[in-house]
Amino acid sequence: MKNFTNKFKSALIAIFFAAPFIANAGGTPSVTLRNGNFSSSDNYWNVNASPEINVDRVYGGTSGSNYVAEIDVQASIRQKMTLAANYRYSLSFDATRRTAGGTIANPGILVQVIGVQTNTVYASQKYNFSNTTWRFTTQNISFGVPTSSTDKDFYIEMTAADNNTTLGVIVDNVALSVLSTLPVEYASFSASIQNNSAVIKWETATEINNNYFTVEASSDGARFDSIGRVNSLGNEQGHSYSFNDNKARTGVWYYRLVQTDLDRKRSISKVISLQFKADASAMNIFPTLATNNITIHVSAPKAGTTDVVIYDAAGHMVSHSNKSLTSGFNQFSLDITGLSKGTYFVQMLNNGLTTQKSVTIQKM
Repeated sequence: MKNFTNKFKSALIAIFFAAPFIANAGGTPSVTLRNGNFSSSDNYWNVNASPEINVDRVYGGTSGSNYVAEIDVQASIRQKMTLAANYRYSLSFDATRRTAGGTIANPGILVQVIGVQTNTVYASQKYNFSNTTWRFTTQNISFGVPTSSTDKDFYIEMTAADNNTTLGVIVDNVALSVLSTLPVEYASFSASIQNNSAVIKWETATEINNNYFTVEASSDGARFDSIGRVNSLGNEQGHSYSFNDNKARTGVWYYRLVQTDLDRKRSISKVISLQFKADASAMNIFPTLATNNITIHVSAPKAGTTDVVIYDAAGHMVSHSNKSLTSGFNQFSLDITGLSKGTYFVQMLNNGLTTQKSVTIQKM
């Protein structure tokens, strides 16, 4: 029961004011996420946040004593705590869409774990809820704090997602636990642009019981989708890995790794970002010694149209066509049977998206 008087709530505040984590006899840290059931009102959850705490009956529940928090465009929760490095953690909570006093179709929340010292995002997951009756479901997100982390303090926060109203998601029973030491220690994790693709690279210092990595990408830093799998190269020692995202489009992209053990346990890496600007004028033509047709490969940052123009060596236009491009990789052929032997230049003007580029071909 959570219907405490102010006197008891004050006592609870003192009880909850414990060390955020301590090492037990076996050396594994014990973590204490405070006031996870909101029985002490908004205490510990109001770090640069605006909590809204009420009994669940206000939002559609049946209890007049069970305290919960609503997450909406105006209300959020954030707690600061200390976590030890080289461990994998599990953050869990119960959540439901509110069913009283108005609601929207599919409200969401964004749950994040952020390093205070470096602003590194160690966990980021969006959840949406469409239940039409009052019903809590338990959600879990696992994440790791690598040995190389310089963060000592962390924010556990929940904010609104896909919702610009004050009718939001109700959360309760927020808890944090230590799962194990990290099966994989990352030495580096980065992303760069190479040959019109986003190249994700990471190195491990050690691997224990590791099975594979899932590479996930997001255009908003909240909803991540799997874009590929990379198998472990072996345990007991570190390895270097890379993965090419050939479907990245112009804009900021976010990447993370989901590491899966041989026993199916999962850990999520920190999130990195990349400002991707594809060279949409990058074009490959083959064969360079052609007789009847040439094939063109081109990558475009977004869907559009392109004018394909062929000029002869004197600069006279001898062919013009219009092609539709999809975002990412494109391939199409051009008929050159009517051209005489000689050197020609192919230019592409991608509807204002890029500058032109010329490629020389040799007609046999």
